[in-house]
Amino acid sequence: MQPKNVRMWRFDMLRFSYTNHTKYRLLAFKLQAQLLATLPPKMAHELKYNRTVNIHGGPGGNIPCDLALEFMNMRAKDGLTGLRGNLTSTAIQRCGRSLQGCNYLIDGYTKELQQLFGKPANSKHSIQRDISKPVDSLKDEKLFDRKPGRSHRSFMTMEYDPNSKLNGKDFSVG
Repeated sequence: MQPKNVRMWRFDMLRFSYTNHTKYRLLAFKLQAQLLATLPPKMAHELKYNRTVNIHGGPGGNIPCDLALEFMNMRAKDGLTGLRGNLTSTAIQRCGRSLQGCNYLIDGYTKELQQLFGKPANSKHSIQRDISKPVDSLKDEKLFDRKPGRSHRSFMTMEYDPNSKLNGKDFSVG
């Protein structure tokens, strides 16, 4: 999370407040409190900058932490569905302990197969070229600059500045 994103969370906290999204407002407040006050400096730095994980090692292998968590959840659910009617706390603990070993086995198996046969046909190809083509064509349009008279009929009521409704008097202390 870059410093710009931290600042945006501050504005979002205000926006969540006046749009009555209390759950998100609390989340934004907790993030700001952790970064600025409650966490030790080392943990605050980790929270701010460690948003990816490199599971397999090597350059270019970073994936978002949320996606890595989804992978682990998927493997855990696969292990637990195999238990079917035998869902006891002991069986669940045993399954949880075996997941790490299974992860190593599956990762090693996948790596060896890729060396023998190459990447599978259903593997995701890089979308960088697909993204850069429209980005390059729209670069000269200056989409994020305000141009009088430019609008889209589907977004006529959309505000340019989401914080334009913000009233500082509503946030008085007391």
